[in-house]
Amino acid sequence: MNLRFSKAFDAGVRSIEANTKVLEQNTRVLEQMEGRLEQMGTRLRIMNQDAEAHRREWVEEMRAQRQALFRVLDRLDGNGGTAPAT
Repeated sequence: MNLRFSKAFDAGVRSIEANTKVLEQNTRVLEQMEGRLEQMGTRLRIMNQDAEAHRREWVEEMRAQRQALFRVLDRLDGNGGTAPAT
């Protein structure tokens, strides 16, 4: 009986040691993934800031073009003023 208990106990210890190694490996992998996710988050924030800057630039360009078009249309009415509404 004592030998059987000793073998079972040793098997339990080996199992715990194996599980501990796996948990340590998983922890390292998760820490690496966390670092990569932080890098990706930083890159995405930069990309979003760039996209927002380009959007604002585009909106301003469209506004300037629209105003230029309205000035041209105003001159086409022949009076140099605002064209009458029809």
